[in-house]
Amino acid sequence: MMKPSPLKGRPSPLKGKPSALRGKGRGLAWLKAHVEHQGEECLIWPQSRNYQGYGQLGYFGKVRKAHHIMCLLVHGPAPTARHEAAHNCGKGHLGCVHPKHVEWKTRIENAMDTIMHGTYFKGAPRRLNFKLAEEIRASDLSCVNLAKQYNVSVSAIFKVRRGETWTKPRAT
Repeated sequence: MMKPSPLKGRPSPLKGKPSALRGKGRGLAWLKAHVEHQGEECLIWPQSRNYQGYGQLGYFGKVRKAHHIMCLLVHGPAPTARHEAAHNCGKGHLGCVHPKHVEWKTRIENAMDTIMHGTYFKGAPRRLNFKLAEEIRASDLSCVNLAKQYNVSVSAIFKVRRGETWTKPRAT
């Protein structure tokens, strides 16, 4: 027996699409169970998060942000292709998926919110350069030791060694 859709009369985006429940489906099930969550405090995503702190889960065969799926469940599809799921609490980077804290906004509206919340992020300063990448490629140290030495992730070292990044100097 299927549970009624948490979309309050709107057709479920999952109806008839078993591929949405591939894997264990725990993330989607957790979100659906919390669609009617009450309270004012942020509802923190208890499962996997990306490197920026946003909750993530598998949805229709792709990795999606959890707050995006919660926004879809609560508000239905985005009004336009230019809309994205945004947090009105400013704590998306801490894993908030509270149904009352997410809404559809344009990229510009979302960026203005990040400035207002003080969470605007221009990007991390680069820790590597072409010369350091050459040193990494020439080194006999393990990737773990190099990552500690250069204060970067192990995956950054792997990418340098495989030639995926820092393969040629930047034009000045």
